[in-house]
Amino acid sequence: MTLDPFLRLEDRDGLVLAEDDDSGGNLNARIVFKPGKTGTYRVVATTFAHFKVIEEGPYVLSVRTQASR
Repeated sequence: MTLDPFLRLEDRDGLVLAEDDDSGGNLNARIVFKPGKTGTYRVVATTFAHFKVIEEGPYVLSVRTQASR
């Protein structure tokens, strides 16, 4: 079984700000987020489990910042 990553971005209170399943191409998840204010954010990396199947496997999580223009 191929791992199908799913990402969720939350604010400090757990409010979901963004989520993604496949926009990174193929089964890859990607979130591009421009915060409106300085704060604490949490990235939750999980899987999009079809039919409640537990998926396990290796993955790479990258977080990049970009300077404001």
